[in-house]
Amino acid sequence: MIFSILGLNFNIGSGGKRLTEIQRQKLHLARSLLKKPDILIANQGMNTLGSRQQEDIIQTVLKWSNENGSGIIWVPMDPSFAQYFDRVLVFDSGVLVADGKPKDIVQTNDIYKTLIS
Repeated sequence: MIFSILGLNFNIGSGGKRLTEIQRQKLHLARSLLKKPDILIANQGMNTLGSRQQEDIIQTVLKWSNENGSGIIWVPMDPSFAQYFDRVLVFDSGVLVADGKPKDIVQTNDIYKTLIS
């Protein structure tokens, strides 16, 4: 059986040079998820996308994580996305100043409260 999927025969160039930055970021994330890592680390991994797209991807990846038993360390561009995670670490000048659930930290840490407002 031969399957033909639109775009699979497209030459993306060396290292994906012919793809847009957004397409490359999505492709890197997809390739990472296909490997089913024990821990996925995304450091501002979707920074070229709009806020709504980033939010959708974070929620999709978190759902994937729950289904596959993978842990996620995500450094979002928008600190308000921290609400989707079980645990948040807040750093100030390289020093850990808060660690806990987003709902708890917002009540006790002024730095975190300022970041998400």
